[in-house]
Amino acid sequence: TNDGAFIRAWGTSGSGPGQFMDIEGIAISPFGELFAADWNGRIQYFTTDGVFLGQWGTAGSEPGQLNGVCDIAFDKAGNLYVVEYLNRRVQKFHRDGTLLGVLTGGPVEGSFYNPIGIGIDESGYMYLADAYNQRMVKYKLLSVAANPTFVYGPYVDEPVLCENSDGTRH
Repeated sequence: TNDGAFIRAWGTSGSGPGQFMDIEGIAISPFGELFAADWNGRIQYFTTDGVFLGQWGTAGSEPGQLNGVCDIAFDKAGNLYVVEYLNRRVQKFHRDGTLLGVLTGGPVEGSFYNPIGIGIDESGYMYLADAYNQRMVKYKLLSVAANPTFVYGPYVDEPVLCENSDGTRH
């Protein structure tokens, strides 16, 4: 309700559907589903009334795998950005779990070290809380289309997601 009255809770401890090991972030998709990030390497999604709809993700450090998920956010096209503290990266997924790109930190100005929080605004800017550098970083997303074409960065052999204000791309 609008006055903050309790409505419902769902989930229990565990690794099964609708259970959580350590829920770290939630986000509502533009399509009305509630996505929940679990530290154990998976994303689950529900109706906003708590009905389990599905899950995806496996634990690991390869592209598409998840390790130490700590926050999530959607862009206006409905793509999900997953912040991984332990892998020191942000991965971009279609909401069905298909990997669309990987943004990793690096040794260049404007990069990040350990992302821990994320926000995406309506203008296509992504904001990351960079824990070990004690700062916020802002990137312009290269594409918010459903099926973007990625360019490749100078120090990673993976698709990039955004560019700095000076035009350098990651």
